[in-house]
Amino acid sequence: MKAKVLLTLGTILLLSLSTASARERTYMGHPVSDMKFPIAGGQEVSLPVTDAGPIPAEDKDYKIEVAGFSITPSLLRPKQAALAWQFALTAKGSQTLEHVKVEEVYPDDAVTVLVDDPSPSLQKKVWSRSSVGVEPNPISVPWLFKEGSSVFVMRFTISPAGKPPVVLYQPVWFSKPVKETFRQQVLQINAGR
Repeated sequence: MKAKVLLTLGTILLLSLSTASARERTYMGHPVSDMKFPIAGGQEVSLPVTDAGPIPAEDKDYKIEVAGFSITPSLLRPKQAALAWQFALTAKGSQTLEHVKVEEVYPDDAVTVLVDDPSPSLQKKVWSRSSVGVEPNPISVPWLFKEGSSVFVMRFTISPAGKPPVVLYQPVWFSKPVKETFRQQVLQINAGR
């Protein structure tokens, strides 16, 4: 009798361990954890991340494909660097979009609108836009020149025709080495003056 009870307890323990292992979330082979962000407006959002970086935000209708920035020569002054945020999302169905807005809601306490597209169009189910480029320097883009990593949360508000808006939060972060690479790009472009 005692052996049966121990065997049953051992079986229950083994089953609960295998169930716990099966429930562990992974993304591209990395364990997923939830990270809390206090966003502008006093709310807090919990977003899935891995040790390799953020996970693309998505729901049944949309997936965030790009939330980052690029350093390129300025269109108006080619010997001066410009930093512009780049955003893209995929519409999984055949929706018509009426409006797409992308806002930075973390780390600052105030919301910063980066893209406001009142007449978005989908090209092969993909919407993409860039923010207006700014000269990357310690005054206009201080986070790029600070030590350590920089973390942001972008709020995508997607308004499909005839339906309520969908809000997705996308974490974005840049490590110290990535920021150094972008600073080097700024120097190379500006050296051509």
